[in-house]
Amino acid sequence: MTSADDYVLQLLAEREIITEEDIDAALGEVRANVEEQETETDENSLALQLLIDRGYTTSEQIAETLADSFNMELVDLDDTRVDEDTLKKLPGSLARRYHVFPLEIDDSEVKLAISDPLDVDVTDNIAQYLRKTVTPYIATVDSIEKAIASNYGEEDTSEMASFISN
Repeated sequence: MTSADDYVLQLLAEREIITEEDIDAALGEVRANVEEQETETDENSLALQLLIDRGYTTSEQIAETLADSFNMELVDLDDTRVDEDTLKKLPGSLARRYHVFPLEIDDSEVKLAISDPLDVDVTDNIAQYLRKTVTPYIATVDSIEKAIASNYGEEDTSEMASFISN
């Protein structure tokens, strides 16, 4: 979900979307299951996903909470149309790798849909690649993945390979 799901769980509890008891129960279940199988996923991430799967919260509520907490605009990618030039400036391979979607790119700025405002490396790396200031907007993980798939199509890693080798 995010780079700091423990923080997201606390934000959701503070906003009374979920309770501390919900968090404790989910973490208890995750810990019991983790003992049975090896996993490298953070237990807070697993607990948050469990709470989503069980209907205690939604990806949309998480995105709204993050947008409110970080004073960022929430964007609905289902209603967003992006021109071909914007898509060419940010390769699909980078969008896939960083789980971001470009909304608009001009001479000095890129407006970027992200799902994790806590992971500043994402916006820093995109800013470095494009040599532009990044203005982040919040979107759900699912809507970003859907927008990437419908706008970029099949994965092409050639641009990414050249960026990494430079």
